[in-house]
Amino acid sequence: VYIADDVYSWLPAKVLSRPSSDQLEKHVVKVQVIKPTNWNETTVQPLVMKNNTIEGDQMIRSIDLRKYAGHVLPLQNVTRIDDNEVTSVVKADMADLPNLHEAAVLYNVKELYCDPSSCVPYTRVGDIIIALNPFVWMKELYSQKKQTFYADALIWSVPPPIAKRPSMELMTNAESTLHS
Repeated sequence: VYIADDVYSWLPAKVLSRPSSDQLEKHVVKVQVIKPTNWNETTVQPLVMKNNTIEGDQMIRSIDLRKYAGHVLPLQNVTRIDDNEVTSVVKADMADLPNLHEAAVLYNVKELYCDPSSCVPYTRVGDIIIALNPFVWMKELYSQKKQTFYADALIWSVPPPIAKRPSMELMTNAESTLHS
């Protein structure tokens, strides 16, 4: 799951306890924040962590589910969860993510952007392009060869999908019937 956080927006976590039957605690779950393995290399650390109980390297939090849509925590996109290690699903097209929500988008973009082997500031959600400002000029990304490749392969070089919509076919058929 992900939990909301004042400092980081969202943090990955593992649920430790379900809501109790106690009237005062029936919307509260206890979670353990699990930092991704590349956390220290890819995350700016604040000076003070608020609202945490730290036990060793673990951060344990009590979460009020009423503060979340539908009183449920957003799910992570993972392939494997071991004790304190999570293997995330990362997709170039985020429309292919099993769970698509704000936290999933943020962590997917972070993984794509912070991967030293690719470090491309662009990704997509279906036909929507998401661009990050890398704050550096990326010569290999903006070479003439790359510009030509992408200019020739852009989505608008393909016939627009609107021509395939049934309503357009009906209009075309109606027009041809009127003119015959």
